[in-house]
Amino acid sequence: MLVELYLCLVSTTLARTANSNITGDAVSLMSISEDLRRQVIEEAGFRCEYCKTSSQLAGMPLIMEHIFPRSFGGTDDRNNLAASCYRCNEFKGVKTHAIDPEAGQFVPLFNPQTQCWKDHMTWVNGGTHIVGITPIGRATVIALRLNNENVVDARSIRQCSMP
Repeated sequence: MLVELYLCLVSTTLARTANSNITGDAVSLMSISEDLRRQVIEEAGFRCEYCKTSSQLAGMPLIMEHIFPRSFGGTDDRNNLAASCYRCNEFKGVKTHAIDPEAGQFVPLFNPQTQCWKDHMTWVNGGTHIVGITPIGRATVIALRLNNENVVDARSIRQCSMP
């Protein structure tokens, strides 16, 4: 387990170094067409595919998340893109795997293109918190901080304002 954690840290550090080129990042943002962005966001129902927060509730537009990071050879193809809120995108970074806190094993993160959210996660506490119900779900909830204070507060407000 320590070896897997070490490899994760090393790969994250290498990817951050590779992403430090500002010009390269600006170019990568422009390589996804507006039509493809719109398609990804519409197919996601205008919600983050990880935390399920709507862009309206987040107060900012959704962005494109590379499921398999470009810094690791990921592409801008539709099957490698997910609609993401800014928080989930930042918390995920270049991670593709994380530790399942229950089993202590290194597992892949949830992939919105190949997996069903409800198979790995569920809502609790009146829809304010997300709980992982599989190793992938548990690791994703922790790694992407799907229950961070800001988003839980926003979900609470949404629940209070619903008829």
